[in-house]
Amino acid sequence: MPDNVILENYAKKKPEILADTVSKIGDAALQPARLLMDYAVGSAAYDAPALMLKFCEWLRVHPPVQSGISVEKLIEAVREEFLRYKELSENKPLIAMLEGAADHVSVFKVSEESELNGDDEMVEHADKLLAFLLDYNRNEAGFLVDELAMEGTPIPEVYCEVITPVMREIRRKWYLGQLNSGHVYFIGAAFDLIISQLYSYLFAMDKKDEKVVITTLKPDPLDFTARMVSDLFEQAKWKTNYLGVITDYKPAAPVLLEADPDLVILNAPFPVKPQECLGLIKDLKQERPGVKVMISGAVAHAEPDLFLDNGADALFETPDAEVTEIASGLLKS
Repeated sequence: MPDNVILENYAKKKPEILADTVSKIGDAALQPARLLMDYAVGSAAYDAPALMLKFCEWLRVHPPVQSGISVEKLIEAVREEFLRYKELSENKPLIAMLEGAADHVSVFKVSEESELNGDDEMVEHADKLLAFLLDYNRNEAGFLVDELAMEGTPIPEVYCEVITPVMREIRRKWYLGQLNSGHVYFIGAAFDLIISQLYSYLFAMDKKDEKVVITTLKPDPLDFTARMVSDLFEQAKWKTNYLGVITDYKPAAPVLLEADPDLVILNAPFPVKPQECLGLIKDLKQERPGVKVMISGAVAHAEPDLFLDNGADALFETPDAEVTEIASGLLKS
């Protein structure tokens, strides 16, 4: 259970703390300061220091959010503002978490090693797909993936061994400053088209009785986890509803449960806040006690036990064939 006291105290002081922090750093700090403050308090409320550190890594390298400001200075400014208010300064885990985050971010670096390692055939396909996308050659990229499917390569293998590693490699290059945001959004749109091409290999008319609803909790140009997982459930003949991105979590539970699913799958990339994601899981379980909830994404994998102890029935990492097997096992339990 979260420490609701710190959440309530923070809610009262948040406007003042945010305004004072932005006045120190500059207007460009408004969005990242708000995210950092919310994340620090949420992580402290749930005793999730590893989640705070992973979020700060994301903040340190994510180009649309960072906006050229010093994340180390931003963390220090937020810490100083929290120390001004007794209700927050007396929460030692919160202050210690911010101090640890500043130290961690100061030495954090994006890996220089490529995500595409090995010399097997699938890595070769991934290398070719990456080269086409870096060269803005969307058509050749689409032909390559379509040819793999036509040759009988299982779709889970295409997703897990070709598309997903390429997405990770593109993200790594983006965070290193080797790709600009415009190129990344072009690649995201290309992936959207490429995945759509595979639909004819996925859909089956004869469906099982099991129903699944799948959604992502924040938009991300390179995160197609929920989309690909939805496709795998389609191929496994589940009755599948893919709802795209949901950003307003308070009324989300009735929407996700409208189709009367047996299973709800949530993909939680940064900067989804732990209190938002866990609140949604709680709402789903209260609205329909028998529903199963699976979760993926960087937020969940930063603190797996936090989510498994607070309503999630299972976690998964990549869109491979095991996802549907895990889901089937949950429904039998």
